[in-house]
Amino acid sequence: MRRCNVCKWVGVLVTTLGFYSFPNAQVLRTQVPLARVAPAIDGQIGNDEWKDAVDSGRWERFGGSTPVVHSTSVRLLTDQNYLYFLVRSSDSDASRIVSNETQRGSKAVLGDDSIRIHIDSQGAGIGYSTFAFNTNGTQYTELEGGSSGNWKWAGDWKVVTRRRSDGYDAEVAIPWKLLKHPKGADSIGLVVMRLINRESNPVSSPPLPANLQTTKNLAQFMGRFQTPRLPDAVSAPVILPYTYFTAGAVNGSRVGVDAKFAISSGLTALATLFPDFQNVENDVNTLAFTYNEQAIADRRPFFAEGSEFMPERDLFYSRRISTVDSGVKVVGRNGNQTFGSLVTTSMEGPANRTTSAFRYDKAYSPLSSVGLAFVTDNLSGASDSRVARVSGDWGHMIGRQRYAISTRVLQSTIDGHASGAASDVSASWRDIPGRINAKIGLSQLDRGFQSPLGVLIDKDRRGSFLNVFQTNRFDKGVIETYTVDYLKKGAVRQSTGGFFYDQDLLVLDIVNRRGMGLNMGVLSQRRTQELGGDRNVDRVTHLMGLWNKRSLFSAGGVSYHSGKQNGSLYRLAGREQGLLF
Repeated sequence: MRRCNVCKWVGVLVTTLGFYSFPNAQVLRTQVPLARVAPAIDGQIGNDEWKDAVDSGRWERFGGSTPVVHSTSVRLLTDQNYLYFLVRSSDSDASRIVSNETQRGSKAVLGDDSIRIHIDSQGAGIGYSTFAFNTNGTQYTELEGGSSGNWKWAGDWKVVTRRRSDGYDAEVAIPWKLLKHPKGADSIGLVVMRLINRESNPVSSPPLPANLQTTKNLAQFMGRFQTPRLPDAVSAPVILPYTYFTAGAVNGSRVGVDAKFAISSGLTALATLFPDFQNVENDVNTLAFTYNEQAIADRRPFFAEGSEFMPERDLFYSRRISTVDSGVKVVGRNGNQTFGSLVTTSMEGPANRTTSAFRYDKAYSPLSSVGLAFVTDNLSGASDSRVARVSGDWGHMIGRQRYAISTRVLQSTIDGHASGAASDVSASWRDIPGRINAKIGLSQLDRGFQSPLGVLIDKDRRGSFLNVFQTNRFDKGVIETYTVDYLKKGAVRQSTGGFFYDQDLLVLDIVNRRGMGLNMGVLSQRRTQELGGDRNVDRVTHLMGLWNKRSLFSAGGVSYHSGKQNGSLYRLAGREQGLLF
C-alpha cells in the first residue's frame, strides 16, 4: 500500500506555519448606540426613535469605479435583543426600480433592487451571515454555518419596506440570537451593500480597501462596529412535535419531535426522534452525463442546520443516511474555533445502524487553520467503518494578492485495520478581478480507501491538476462580465501505475450590458473505467445563449452539447424561459 509522504510532510509544515500568520486587519471604528426605546419596525419612520442612531459611514462602489450617483443612508441602533437598521435609499428614476421576487428564501432577491446586510458576529474574519431584502420586503437569509430554510426552526428577523416617489425606506430588526458570537463579545464586522438592478456593481458602506474589493476579502476587511456587550443569554428551545397517518396497503401512524436549543451564544444543539422528512423540499438534480456520482444539498432541517461545520462530502454526505429514528447534533463557531458533531441511529430492516461524525477546526488567521475530522458507520452484522482526516491551511496576503497552501491526509479502517489512505496538497494565488488566478495540486486515493458515508471520486488514482482563470466585471462599455477558465487534470492508477485519465477543459463566458450572454466550452478527455479496460476518448463541445438575465420573468436561454462520450455519440439540446403568470 503506497503513501504520499510528501503530502504528509507538507501537512506538518502547514500546521506549523499556521501559528505564524498575520493578524486580522480589522479596526474598531464606530460605536453603535444603545436604544433608549426600541424602534417600531412598521415602515413609519419617526425621528424620535432613530435620533440616537449612528451612520454606517461613506458609500463607495464595490468592485468597480463608477461614481455613486444615488444616495443611500444606513443608521444603526441596538439593545439587548436586536440590532436595528434604518435604510433610506434615493433613486432619481424610481420608476425603473426592479422588485420581482415575492417568494421568501429565493436567491432571485439578490438580483432585484435590494439591500444586503453582511455581519461577521464572530469577529474572526472567517465567515459572515447575510440578511437581504428587495423593495417588496421579500427576505433572503444565509446564516453562517448553514441553516435550515424553515424560519420557525432557524429563527426569524423582520423587515418592513416603504416605497417613495424618489426611492424607498426600510426598517430592519435582526435578533442577536441569530448572530452566534463568543461569550463576552462586544463588537461585530459589518458591510451593507445596495444593488440597483440596472447597475453592474453594488455600492457598500463602510467600503473595503479600494484594491481588495472582492467577496473573498469581505469578512476579513469588514468595518468594525463596537456594541454594548452582546447578550450571553441563550434563546429558548424550539420544539416541533408532529404526527402523521398513513392509509392504504399499510395503515398506521407515527409521532415524532424535533428540538433545537442553544448551549451557549456560539454553540447550538439539536435532537430528533422519529423525524418526518417526507415533505421536505429537495434540490432538483441537474441532468448531466458524468462518470461519477453527483452530490446535491440536503434540505432536511436536522442535517441542514450547521451543515458547513460538518466534515466535507468525501467523508460525510448526509443524504447517505436515508432513514433516521433518533439523532443528536452539536454545531457552532466560537471566535476562531469551529465545531460540529452528530450521532444518529436507525433500524434498517432487522439491523441497527449507528453513524457519527465529528469536525474541529482552529483558525490562526482568516487564511490559516488546522483541522481534524472523523466519521464512523456501524451496521449490525456488517464491518465497522472508520475514516479520519487531518488538515492544514496557510495563507498570506502581499498587497492585493492572496497566496495559500492547503493539505489533507485521510486514513480509513475496517474493523480496526487500515484499509487505505488518501491525501492532497494544493497551492493557489488569487488577485483582484481582471488579473490571472491559478491553482495547482497533487492528490492520491488508494483503491482500498473506504468512506461509506462520503462521496468518493475516482478511487485507485494518483494525479495532478492545474486551473488558470480570469474574470472581470465592468461598470461601462458593451461587455459587463467575462470569465475565461482552463482546467487540466491527469491521473494514473495507484495500484499499477498505468494510465487512468487525462482531461482538458476550456470555458468562455461573456455577458453584455443588456443581459445577453454567451457561454461556450470544449472538453477533451481520455479515460479507462476499469483496470485493463477499454479506453474511452471523449470530445464534447457546448454552446449556450442567454437573454434577459436581469429580469426574473423574462430570462431564458438555449443550449446545445455535441460530441462523443463513453464511446457513443452525444447530442443534447435544451431551452428554458421564465414567464410571469
